Amino acid sequence: MNNRFRRAGTASLPESPRTYLWLLGLTLAGLFIGGCELESEIYCPVDDRTALDFDLYTVDGCVCDMSQHLGKVVLINFWDTWCGPCRSEIGDFNELYLDYRHAGFEVIGIALARDGFYDVRDFADDYDIAYTCGIFNSDVAELYHRPAAIPTTLVVDRYGDVVNTIVGTHSYDYWCGVVNAYLDE
Repeated sequence: MNNRFRRAGTASLPESPRTYLWLLGLTLAGLFIGGCELESEIYCPVDDRTALDFDLYTVDGCVCDMSQHLGKVVLINFWDTWCGPCRSEIGDFNELYLDYRHAGFEVIGIALARDGFYDVRDFADDYDIAYTCGIFNSDVAELYHRPAAIPTTLVVDRYGDVVNTIVGTHSYDYWCGVVNAYLDE
């Protein structure tokens, strides 16, 4: 009997590596076309904690106390290296950070790091990320669930309160408008 034919009700895995690659390609295409969706929702901090009340493990190998950014307008951007839309806005965030950092503005990139710390570190080096870039960890998870979709960006005012949640990619001009609106307050 030929192995390609089985009795009804029995399942078998494809034997060809080409078939596995084809199925992997279909899965990746579905992710790309459908967006970079993940499973839970993001929410604002509870109780008396500010949006910046956490330690971030940076790609430089440091632990950074994010509360040092209180008094600044901060964009917290949740992203990952495999997400095409996330990758497309990194240049705009770099430019935004360099243009506004002297006005009391900060960008904090938090990678979900599905592919691991070293992948994120190498990616940050390759893309010359100038702003603070770290890894999603349990300290961040105490304040925020993993985002429902990435990129997701939280706008934090000078008092440490989340004042806006923005999902998806946007242009440099859009982000300038957001930053200017909160810097002027």
